[in-house]
Amino acid sequence: MIEDIELSIVRIYKLRENKNDEIIIVGAGFLVSEDYIITCAHVVNQSIGENVTSTKTPTEIIECDFPLISPVTSLETTVEMWKPVEFESDDPQDIAVLKLKNKDLKPPKAQPSRLISHQNIRIDGHQFEAFGFPNDLGIWADGEIKKGIAYNQIQIEGKTVTGERLQSGFSGTAIWDKELQGVVGIAAIEHDNPEAKIAFFIPVYMLLRAFPELLDTPTIKIDGYIPEIIILLKNNYTELEKQLKLAYQSLLSDVGFQLVSCSLPTEILLSNLTELIDILDQQVLEIKTEPELKVTWLQILIGYLILEIKQGKSYRNELEQWLQKYLKNDWKSLVRLLEFKREQKRTNSTGGTEQEKEPCLLVSVTKENNGLRLRSWIIEDVKNYDPTQESPQKRNYCKSLQSNEGIIIKNLEQQFFVQYLKDVYQEAFNLCQCSINKIQIFFPYKLIEKEIEPIDLLTIDKNPSFAPPPMGKKYEVIVRFSERLKTTLDQESLLWQNKCKKLKEKKGKIVARITEICGFCDSEPFELYKKIMPENIIGARLEILRESHRENVMEAFYYAGIPLAVWVREAENFECQETLENICHQCNLENLSAHLKEKRRTDWGNPNHIGNHLSLLWDDYQLVPPNYPLLMP
Repeated sequence: MIEDIELSIVRIYKLRENKNDEIIIVGAGFLVSEDYIITCAHVVNQSIGENVTSTKTPTEIIECDFPLISPVTSLETTVEMWKPVEFESDDPQDIAVLKLKNKDLKPPKAQPSRLISHQNIRIDGHQFEAFGFPNDLGIWADGEIKKGIAYNQIQIEGKTVTGERLQSGFSGTAIWDKELQGVVGIAAIEHDNPEAKIAFFIPVYMLLRAFPELLDTPTIKIDGYIPEIIILLKNNYTELEKQLKLAYQSLLSDVGFQLVSCSLPTEILLSNLTELIDILDQQVLEIKTEPELKVTWLQILIGYLILEIKQGKSYRNELEQWLQKYLKNDWKSLVRLLEFKREQKRTNSTGGTEQEKEPCLLVSVTKENNGLRLRSWIIEDVKNYDPTQESPQKRNYCKSLQSNEGIIIKNLEQQFFVQYLKDVYQEAFNLCQCSINKIQIFFPYKLIEKEIEPIDLLTIDKNPSFAPPPMGKKYEVIVRFSERLKTTLDQESLLWQNKCKKLKEKKGKIVARITEICGFCDSEPFELYKKIMPENIIGARLEILRESHRENVMEAFYYAGIPLAVWVREAENFECQETLENICHQCNLENLSAHLKEKRRTDWGNPNHIGNHLSLLWDDYQLVPPNYPLLMP
């Protein structure tokens, strides 16, 4: 309410030799606590008869009064904090904090103004009001807040021809934001041209940077980005000390290459907390996500701190609310990214290196009573992943994307599914901050290559000016059976598990020696099943899989426990000189998916190239989400 400012405004007197001398007003100020009054340094210099740019800290008594509630009561103050005028400087300047010599003498109605540090909040376009003293009685001025200018000042402008402008006598007064209902700055400079109705003010966050001790004043009323987090951390410092230090070390690890220019302390302490937070907030880090995530080091620190605090703690909720308030929808992306980076650091400390890791995106389409459920996960490193471990550190990082519950759809429509893949791939990339070369998709066997195109033909990249490459030509894409994502062991699962173990023993073997040549005809659907069911048959290859045979073949693979199968899809007028037999003789088991990707990439504009018709099923029993570890030994 504007009444708040009326109860806090003071007039600054020109220095008098004795109390009976004439009162001459040189500027304004405003009460911010029981003890402290804020004004401009140049107003104090005017009060004592010094040049307005004098840098010498005044020792004289500065007199003032509260003209709107008790204009006859003169109060004495001394200079508590002094930031004189500096030309062409981004540091806090032209700010003076006056301390009442006897706070009990101030009028009973006098109340501190509510301060708002508006970092991370746009206030341009907001309406303001201010009360100043171009004459002894004072007048109101109003107008519109514009944008910031150089040297951490913000422009304001009178909105009407007839309204008063901010002029001499307004210096040091409070700029009241009518929308935020609080003081956002200190009037400092009027424009050289009186007709322009332009002036400038010093924002509250510069005041706090100049005099952080204000935040420790019990009676201060202050809101905003920096004050809120400082007060929250200080009020809970005893409980948060350990977690805060861990979060700070994580931050230092992230930004270590930039520390030389910032001179950050090696440890965060209660004694340096306020100063450090201000320094951290002035440092910005641009994270290459989509869309780009631009955050301050302070926000990274709070993100790490949230991760260090157990769920359910009230101050964790308050930290999340603070981050959400100022980062909006980006706050969850930041926390997920930091969680991923933290797990990477922990893994690296046990001997792994980031360059050696192989992230893998898992997407599942599972049957539900009324439709299909889509879920997705990102595994940090498939080489070191163990879903049987309950501890994420031992299991290696596996993060559920979007939500643990996934989403329910009625039918598998290609346009929707492609958009879903784009979204989860982007989220996975944002977390990993590196290329994800492996994509594995679980389908019900009846839906494989039925409701939508084969996955290697789908496109999830952004469309450039030319046609983007299909997935199969850019990623190692593998199709899998979602029926094998079970929480109970049955005959089919046991058979699959045993065959997977045998397949693991074939490391280094040529694919042609591992897979069985299979044929299929409509009259003998059971014959394929009988051929591949024995435990020594661990893989299959089909030179041509006709569309009319597809569902029966997939069913046979599933019930026979086949973990590995590669086939060439039927296509109209498809004439290819290269055979699947040749491909399977060219690579060993470990290189199969990469080899098929290379085949798909080669001459990918040629419809008769075999790479455009290859499919791979590789159901690794040790590469499942942590929700489904029952088959692990």
